[in-house]
Amino acid sequence: MSILLSAIQFNHDVHSKTSSALNIRKNADELVATPEWRRNVSYRPNDSLAAYSIEDTRDSSVIIKAEFLRLDASISSVQIRAVQPPKPLVPWWVRYLPHPDLLWPQPRYYYSYYDLINYNTYKSYYQFWQAWLVTNSNVLGEVKPRSIAFLNSNKSGMQSFELRDVRLSSRYVSVSDVDWLWQYRIHSTDSWRNIETTRHRIYSLLSLPKEPWKTGPYSSDNTALLWTDVLDYTCQWASGSMSCLGAAQRITRAINELGFSIFEYGCPVGSVEMYSNTLLNIFDCSAVIERLRGDIGNGRYINCSDCASMVSTFANSLGCDLWQSRMGKYVPTFATNPIRAIGSKFWGSPCGWGLGFTFHEVAWTGDCDSDNEVFDASLEVNGSAAPTMAPHIPLLPSNMRFGLNGDGQYRDRFAAPVDRLICEPMPWERRRRRLV
Repeated sequence: MSILLSAIQFNHDVHSKTSSALNIRKNADELVATPEWRRNVSYRPNDSLAAYSIEDTRDSSVIIKAEFLRLDASISSVQIRAVQPPKPLVPWWVRYLPHPDLLWPQPRYYYSYYDLINYNTYKSYYQFWQAWLVTNSNVLGEVKPRSIAFLNSNKSGMQSFELRDVRLSSRYVSVSDVDWLWQYRIHSTDSWRNIETTRHRIYSLLSLPKEPWKTGPYSSDNTALLWTDVLDYTCQWASGSMSCLGAAQRITRAINELGFSIFEYGCPVGSVEMYSNTLLNIFDCSAVIERLRGDIGNGRYINCSDCASMVSTFANSLGCDLWQSRMGKYVPTFATNPIRAIGSKFWGSPCGWGLGFTFHEVAWTGDCDSDNEVFDASLEVNGSAAPTMAPHIPLLPSNMRFGLNGDGQYRDRFAAPVDRLICEPMPWERRRRRLV
């Protein structure tokens, strides 16, 4: 072989969000350094990480940079390209399959037996073809061929390459592994010769991440740059989401379903904050990731502020625009209708104490007021016609308007009728806790 591939750089312009990958890091301790792929260093997809904003790249040409090394000094220039390794073709209609939640709107608790069978059957069918689509077509398409020249050092230096058939917009939220077979030829009439196959992991976000995440500056001490440790979860939980509200709904559902196995409402420890700290205005995102991976983290107990921080911070990593905000008046407390807290099998008052809430915190849109939507992963409310009594039909408050007294929205389903006027939004408490 006369040509070797030395490096590939996705984030080649730290100030551009249209033609270049985003500034990211793996976690609070490790920056994703550039070039992301290096010869004799990067072997697996997770050795070469990059993230793109779908909104910002939709009408732009996506560019990468690559460097090559010649082993034959007589070669002055070559043509280079990268194609997808041969794989089975994907049927064209797979891209247009609607998500099952669009065909069977939530909540699923109202489904008849046959509706549930049809939903589960279609969901399995949909997931199979989506997995096939991700596996068999590169989300970044292919690298357009172009000629490069070598310097006296036998290196080409970093050369810009345009990508074609980029599929970021058609995949929506996703995490995909990209394989490229790099090839070269000396003359345009020659056959293409293989150099090697590289593998990369690509995260597709709806738009630029919102606070507490930041897009710059690109430096090792900026721990607010987007973490791929977070995207590993959010891009899977919200896979295929076409909108921020849809992505936030799926993230809320995924966090609530961590009850029993990972988290539990912290009644045994007095429902104190374990992963968030309101006084310091911080959110221990690193400990959450540790817990999700099976480590101890800060323990299994969480409260409403922890859940609000998780939902908003995780959803905002994909470009959503959620806040953490509170309801209530601190004094007096307000009673609730029967609820089912995260990780609990039983319906009743908060922790069974009968004391009500001094406040309750959720992820919230907009101004965090009555007209805005809430995303509450910490509990389920009663979805029946009469939320104060049995039968209790579990309903996760996700993209549900907070509402006024008597609207039948979140306030009415959550707060007891006698205390609904106490359960008022507190938009002045709106915040986005800093990452630690």
